[in-house]
Amino acid sequence: MSDSQPSNFHPGTPGSDIGVEPLRFALLQEMISRLALQPKDRILDAGCGEGWAGRLLAALVPQGTVVGLDFSADMIHAAREKSAAVQNLMFVWGDAAAVPWQENYFSTVLCIDSFDLFENQEKALGEIFRVMSPGGSLWIVNLLPNEEALSARQTPDSNVLPVPLGAEQYKNLFEHCGFLEYRYEMISLQSPAPESEHRERNLPVTALLMNARKPQA
Repeated sequence: MSDSQPSNFHPGTPGSDIGVEPLRFALLQEMISRLALQPKDRILDAGCGEGWAGRLLAALVPQGTVVGLDFSADMIHAAREKSAAVQNLMFVWGDAAAVPWQENYFSTVLCIDSFDLFENQEKALGEIFRVMSPGGSLWIVNLLPNEEALSARQTPDSNVLPVPLGAEQYKNLFEHCGFLEYRYEMISLQSPAPESEHRERNLPVTALLMNARKPQA
């Protein structure tokens, strides 16, 4: 993928200073307001893209570690270049269905508008469970596409992407993979960018935010 900014990236809008479009910045802000992060937390950002979330999160856990994981080698390369000055942040190439990390390590795992793109979500959840520390928390947020977007969910190589699951379907999947205390909420977002596709068409911008915990040992 190109390192150029996405078409809905607008300099001067919230998130532009860390290189992310406003809607995804708003998603992360919603997560952070609920996370109760501690300075020594160890965070995995699964599906990290160019590392924008990691750069923000690293400042919130100054004595901890943030690891970004992405299946795209181009994204990992860009993330490393843009984050070279951040000492407690690193990026690894790999598949969420086979996380290249030791078990029982991360206190928090985030998936920011990426989980519904994972090819094998059950395997990805199983791997996330494996690398999380006992009592650790998982947070997943997905922007919910409108009907038009659902009909056009294709990758550049024309593969049809999976249709996102509903909240109750995710509950079953989380519990099957061993997670406890599954919760979800629907979040309504207003894009700060006037040029936003959603605002032009007067479409609601809604996200599904889910969280759960790995049992204590």
